[in-house]
Amino acid sequence: MAMRSAREPLGRAARLWLCVAAFVAGVHAHASAQTANVPADPDLASPPLHGRALASWRSAFELIRRGAPEYLAALEQIERRGGEQRIALGHVLPSANGRLGFTRELLTTRRSYGTGVVEIEPQNLWSSSASFAVPLIDLAAWRALGTADRMRALAREEFDDVRRTLALRVVDAIFAAVLAQRLAEADRTALRSALERQLLTQQMEQLGRGSSLDVDRTEHDALQARAQLLAQDELLLRRREELGSLLGTASALTPTLALDLAPMAAAIAAVCRPTPELDQRADVVAARRRVELAARAVDSVAFQALPSVLLASRVGWDHSQVYGARGASWDIQALLNVPIWDGGARYGERRALRAEQRAALIELKQVRIRAALSVVQAARSVRLAEATHGLHTSAHAVARRLDERTRAAYSQGRGTGLDLLKAAEALREAERQRWVSELELARSHAAALLSHADCRF
Repeated sequence: MAMRSAREPLGRAARLWLCVAAFVAGVHAHASAQTANVPADPDLASPPLHGRALASWRSAFELIRRGAPEYLAALEQIERRGGEQRIALGHVLPSANGRLGFTRELLTTRRSYGTGVVEIEPQNLWSSSASFAVPLIDLAAWRALGTADRMRALAREEFDDVRRTLALRVVDAIFAAVLAQRLAEADRTALRSALERQLLTQQMEQLGRGSSLDVDRTEHDALQARAQLLAQDELLLRRREELGSLLGTASALTPTLALDLAPMAAAIAAVCRPTPELDQRADVVAARRRVELAARAVDSVAFQALPSVLLASRVGWDHSQVYGARGASWDIQALLNVPIWDGGARYGERRALRAEQRAALIELKQVRIRAALSVVQAARSVRLAEATHGLHTSAHAVARRLDERTRAAYSQGRGTGLDLLKAAEALREAERQRWVSELELARSHAAALLSHADCRF
């Protein structure tokens, strides 16, 4: 009888624990089934393709060549320098001019001859002439021609630098648009999770296992997630429009190209080859050319004081209708021009040009420093991006496990809605950081390739 009385309380306790476990399991199953059925929400749908699609890196470089305003402006600068070079060449080549004139007199002319007066009717006068000039000695003009040649070379070198920097800016714009798209997708996932948590707390409250405070917290979190999603969608549209504007189109461009390192590096290597030395980078070469031109401008002031010799010839012919007079003329002349005194203008010009020469040397030093730092920093950014990407990937995995376990614990009656929100916030931030680090890794590799590249497209 004693053994039987001892077993009865033990059996009742076991049955009680089984009932509690079955109730908790039922609540957990009911809540899980309900949270899987989040009501349809228009903000959860992916936005449609905005503007045109940018499907490959080759297409991106082709769009730069065809429509990028900075690219086309740099090309026109080369053409302008070519025109100035042709003007300078014209100043050292022979020149020829022709003139044909016709004059109709309107008044009668009276002339006295002895005791009589002769009236001359209005007449027609014809005249023609041709002139030819050859600059025999003009060292200042030849000096200007050499300067124009170097100015055109400078325009080409600046165009090379524009291509490199523009390629880097387009790559950055593409990654910015893709990052905005990935973050919008992450915010969409975060909104779905926030709605699931809100539904979970509502169901737990209905089953008597939750509180209205948890419901309010999750509702507030869902509203914040929705607001962040709307802001990110607007940022996504702006990034696509900025990419289109950079490539010279009013419509937005949506990058759909592959961001894997191998295809991206191959596409960049097809149009940009690495320079063997830093001093061969386009911006450094252009800065050296500007120093050369500044020194040449200082020396060119002295050429303005040199004499010049011009050989000219003129042939003329005149015809008068009344008297039938015909006259022909032909002359040849040599002109020697000797600058003597200009009031000190050349001295002032030389002083100003020497200051520009010193400024050009300072700028060359700064360009070299910036170029060296950009290469070093680009290589360091690659290493940093690789390290941080691994860390953020691990942190994302931990945050996801934490969120899953927190949800499971809450559905079983352990924990509060505050625990849910903290875990969700950590997962949301980890998701964003993972996308940022992944794209920053690819972007840093592209920047490292372009930091010392010579682009031809």
